[in-house]
Amino acid sequence: MRITYIAAGAAGMYCGACNRDLALVRGLRRRGQDVQVVPLYTPLYTDLPGPVQTAPVFYGGINVYLQQLAGVFRSLSPGIDRILDHPRLLRLVGRWGLQTAPSSLGPMTVSVLAGTEGRQRKELQRLLAHLRGQPRPDIVNLTNSLLSGIAPALKEQLGCAVACTVQGEDTFVDALGTPHAAEARKLMRKNARAIDLFIAPSKTHMQRMTELLSVPPAKFCSIRTGVDATLYDPVLPR
Repeated sequence: MRITYIAAGAAGMYCGACNRDLALVRGLRRRGQDVQVVPLYTPLYTDLPGPVQTAPVFYGGINVYLQQLAGVFRSLSPGIDRILDHPRLLRLVGRWGLQTAPSSLGPMTVSVLAGTEGRQRKELQRLLAHLRGQPRPDIVNLTNSLLSGIAPALKEQLGCAVACTVQGEDTFVDALGTPHAAEARKLMRKNARAIDLFIAPSKTHMQRMTELLSVPPAKFCSIRTGVDATLYDPVLPR
């Protein structure tokens, strides 16, 4: 299969989700699958051995933040965009500590979920242009439902299956506060119509997310989070 795996980075932090994502990508590639990793916000950071080849960063954290603040940043030239999205700059900013408290990210979360109607629509168009220039994937996987604003445009322009992993974003949305939590849930439910399959790490979380997204249980499956067991081979006899 040709798989496009769209994963959100966590700046310079060790991130369990990033480790899970890259372990899964390595496992799929070892099994002969053609997997393209597309990082969003920041480069993916992991303590797993060996590099994983990825596409350039899209929805760069600096660009997304500036475009939320003022309209002038939504019409910058591609050259300036490339500078702001450079991995070294994103890593440098990440060292200073990025503001990730849900209570401060309500407007930007809602805007990104709005997709083509949001303030970051230029970022979505850049991502789509990149994906159209690649071999058409059989499936695109989004690593959490806060990225679902991308799904309707993916479905329309690539015509491929779209899957979405869920991993606790319900708690993040609950913490956005009024009115952003309600707005985010409404947009997530709207975007869910463009997603063919949701993947939850447990049946309990699957039930929680079917309610939050207002989708039938048939669109969900539960797959336990795995690890690369080869990293834990004993070096001494038992």
